[in-house]
Amino acid sequence: MTGYIENPKIISSFTHDSKPYGKIQNRATHGFIFRIQGSAEYLIDGRVLHVNEREMIFLPRGSSYEYKTHGDEGKLYTSINFLADIESPTVSVYPMENFYRLNYIYQSFSELWRLGSLSDKYMCMSVFYDLLSYISKVEHTNEANENKYGLIEPAIDYMREHIYDYSFRIDKLHLRCGISDTYFRKIFKSRFGLTPKEYVTLERISHARSIIESGDYESISEIAATVGYSDPLYFSKAFKRVFGVCPTGITD
Repeated sequence: MTGYIENPKIISSFTHDSKPYGKIQNRATHGFIFRIQGSAEYLIDGRVLHVNEREMIFLPRGSSYEYKTHGDEGKLYTSINFLADIESPTVSVYPMENFYRLNYIYQSFSELWRLGSLSDKYMCMSVFYDLLSYISKVEHTNEANENKYGLIEPAIDYMREHIYDYSFRIDKLHLRCGISDTYFRKIFKSRFGLTPKEYVTLERISHARSIIESGDYESISEIAATVGYSDPLYFSKAFKRVFGVCPTGITD
């Protein structure tokens, strides 16, 4: 979203149903838009950004964009519009399910900001600063993850090029990154949601299934060899673990 934020000042807040379509030119304030119901699609600077329920989009002051909303049972949203000195504001989408004051924003913020007492407004300002703190932590985590994921790119590139080779060795991938095997596997699973072995197996077996379904093969042994297995029996067992049937059962 931003660099450092200075001198924030809340200008307005409201909760409304979204229009099906809208177009904004040169937005007058910075804005946090929270999706309470339904989802929205924003077209801005040639990018398409999707914002789902319990997500928030930051829209900088001066930005121009179009949006479309989706949802059969409601398209409710809350906005917080503010001014601030921001080093380099950029449009960003944030998951909000872990923000502990999200329900306050959904249920109370806009009404109390508009109609509440002075103490209510101070409470809203407190929630706003908590929100800025939360966003900063999310961005810091994302930046750390990007740096961490960059460590394993040499291994990922090699893996994608050689994943169907007989000589491909999962246990040697970490050497291409200059880190330990344990740390490599930890970063890999954080990025892909699978261990390196699970990823390679799924990629090989999925490719094998596409070959079987195409009918362009002579034997199961040939398919096994094509996707990197020298032992057809081991290949068949791996195939069954993934898809629940033997390779020959796909076409039955």
